[in-house]
Amino acid sequence: MEIFNTETLIYTIASAGVIAMIYYFVMQKITTKAAEKLISENACGKDSAKTLDEIGFAGLSKKLAKYFLSGGNAIAKAVEICEDDGNTDKKESDDLLFKKVKILKYYIPKENDTDKLKKHLNDKFSLPKLILAAIIVALCAFVFTYAARFLENYAKNVFSRKVIPSPTGVEVNENGNNNELNDNYAVSLPSED
Repeated sequence: MEIFNTETLIYTIASAGVIAMIYYFVMQKITTKAAEKLISENACGKDSAKTLDEIGFAGLSKKLAKYFLSGGNAIAKAVEICEDDGNTDKKESDDLLFKKVKILKYYIPKENDTDKLKKHLNDKFSLPKLILAAIIVALCAFVFTYAARFLENYAKNVFSRKVIPSPTGVEVNENGNNNELNDNYAVSLPSED
């Protein structure tokens, strides 16, 4: 059994496309929500910057927001990050058990709050679009798989036939039927397998 074949390649590419669409969908949802919250909270400078907890992110969504907002998409580029030093306890900060924790705060400066940002916030990749795109990718994968099988079988049949020159221009196929050849004079015989 072949581990790597054309079908595997087609389904791998299709799966990667669907995974990329899901990643983009989640990234866009989280960065849009964070930017809209920062705008509504009027976080436009370091003094009014908000933590992710303050704008409603917790748990996994907080980790994803931290990751996506440090990225390079258009919305994340508009969001600025600043650090606020804080301690986890009242102990001395030199104590090894209680290291200083840097708290990240986020804000959108006035110069970044432009029409371009608002266009990105309004241009949403919705769940129905995601589902439709995934269905189209799956259908394309099935069509390409069928086409690859057809072309593979066609190529095997064309190149596995033995052709002997014949002056009569009659082709003998495997069923014993005679078919006239159009451009070359040859007799095709079944393989000796």
